[in-house]
Amino acid sequence: MKQIALHFDLDVTIVEVPELIADNIEYYRKLFDNWISDKSNNHGHWYIVNGEKKGVFCDSQTVIDFWNQIVLKKSKEKVRVLKKQKYGDAIPCEMPIVYF
Repeated sequence: MKQIALHFDLDVTIVEVPELIADNIEYYRKLFDNWISDKSNNHGHWYIVNGEKKGVFCDSQTVIDFWNQIVLKKSKEKVRVLKKQKYGDAIPCEMPIVYF
């Protein structure tokens, strides 16, 4: 397991992820982006205007749930939150930061 920081606007969540995700973080970030923005997907995070899906709203918990429930569905290792903090709080310089 490795630690990474999930960065959403002004919030940063430090999580522990399996090496599968940590070592291929850009792939798994893009996989999430594709899933969350796919209009054929009824995931419940849509901003709907006049019955039309216009955009999405999500946070680090949305990413964690996606990775745990879809990517790691059959794995015993799961992503877990270590710390939630505000942008500007110190993040160890060696820790990968994933921007959403």
